[in-house]
Amino acid sequence: MQSYSANFVKTQSTATISGLGNHRRSAATTSHVKGPPSKKQKKFPAAGLEPAPTRGQGQAWNEFLKTHWEVLAATDFFKVELWTAKGLIRYHVLVVINLATREAAITGLVPEPSESWMAQVTRNLVDP
Repeated sequence: MQSYSANFVKTQSTATISGLGNHRRSAATTSHVKGPPSKKQKKFPAAGLEPAPTRGQGQAWNEFLKTHWEVLAATDFFKVELWTAKGLIRYHVLVVINLATREAAITGLVPEPSESWMAQVTRNLVDP
């Protein structure tokens, strides 16, 4: 693992943050400019597919979130590395958080996740 001086880390963080700010400003000022049609916009009419007639007329994203907030959840993996007598062991941890209550639960802990393990974790979450 490399070690960095506190000054180097502070300089790099400041440069990154200031770069993000400039990027956001430039994106915000040019968001109204229309560019050339995308590949999808060219392919669909050529294939005889018309644009969806109700696109943009449905429920807004913020309304969707308000309506479903009580049942929304987020999930993520992270790794934990442990030094044992046998050496370094890595575990993958699956966490689910209920967004409304902010209640987090560790739903799985395994050295190497597999498809069958994920299917079982899913069944455990869905079936009461």
